[in-house]
Amino acid sequence: GGLDERFFLYFEDVDWCLSMRQAGWHVIYNPTWQVVHLGGSSQRHRGKANQLYYQSLLQLYEKRYSPFAHALLRLALVAYRWLDGLRPAASPDSLSNTAD
Repeated sequence: GGLDERFFLYFEDVDWCLSMRQAGWHVIYNPTWQVVHLGGSSQRHRGKANQLYYQSLLQLYEKRYSPFAHALLRLALVAYRWLDGLRPAASPDSLSNTAD
């Protein structure tokens, strides 16, 4: 089958690979293969990209895994966002200064 169009931007490939494995196909991963995104246009909207990433991850878990696993992921993401909010933002000065 094709890719599930309900996934936008992230995890459609993971979902497709899981479908292929369930159908008896073998999924091959070769770490030497590379895809290069030219232009980096998604980097300009990193916050939106992160939001879409987490939404798709939750959608994958809702589709593929148990309600308990889905709830556990939701809890983990809430904790991650909270902890990430506690981290002080790096200033340009702190990134360029090094101890002698």
